[in-house]
Amino acid sequence: MNCNISFKDLEIELKKRIVIPYTWKGKKQNNYDDERSDFIYTTPFFWHIQKIIKRGGYEDLSDYIINRWYNFWSAKAVESIFVQHKNIIAEKNVKNRYADFRIYDEDLGVFFDFDHKTTVLPKCFESKILDFLKKNTIKDLHIFDGEIIKWLYENQSQQQRKHWRNRFFVILVDSKGLEHWKLKSDLLFLHEKISKSLQNLKNIDFVDFIHNEKKVYSCVFWIVK
Repeated sequence: MNCNISFKDLEIELKKRIVIPYTWKGKKQNNYDDERSDFIYTTPFFWHIQKIIKRGGYEDLSDYIINRWYNFWSAKAVESIFVQHKNIIAEKNVKNRYADFRIYDEDLGVFFDFDHKTTVLPKCFESKILDFLKKNTIKDLHIFDGEIIKWLYENQSQQQRKHWRNRFFVILVDSKGLEHWKLKSDLLFLHEKISKSLQNLKNIDFVDFIHNEKKVYSCVFWIVK
C-alpha cells in the first residue's frame, strides 16, 4: 500500500468505521458524488476523513463518504496481499480502471491484467450459500462461481468501475452474524485466508466467458468466517 500506515494499524482505522451503522440512506453510487468525495484516497486515517467532512460542509454526504473510504482502503489492503505472490505484480498506472494487478501465467509465459473486487455476499445468494455450508465445505462453494460471477458483472461496479474485463472477486461471508461488510476490516484474517488460497495459484480454476467477442477471465475466492 502506498501510504504511511502499517497493515495492522490500517485494520485499527477501518474498525473505527464499523461501530457506525452501515447505511447509504437510499443514495446510489454516482460519478458526481464520487468526484466530490475523491479526497478519500488521500488518507487512511478515519479521524482525518471525519475532519474533512465537518470542515468541508460534506455532512449531506457523510455516510456516502465514509463508506467509500472504508471500501477503498480495505480494497487497497487486499490488493497488497495479492502482490506479495511471486507471480503477481501491481499495476503501475494508478488511473487504470481496468486493472489493479497483473498475474503471470507460467505455462503461457504472459501476464494477464486483473481488476480486483472485494465484495460482500449478495443478499439474493445468502440463503442458498448458508444452507449449502451446513452440509458442505468452503472449498465446495466453487460450484457457485459461474453463477455468482455472472450476477456480479451484471449488477455491481456501476459508474466509473463498470466494465467486462478480467476480474478477481473476493467474496466475504459472515456465516453467523450476517454482517458481511464488517469482514472488510478484518485485514489480518483476510491476509491469512487469501495468502493460503494464493499458494496454489497455478491450479486455481478461472471461469471464462465471451463478451463482445472477447474472452474474459474471472475467479472467486470465498472467504467465510
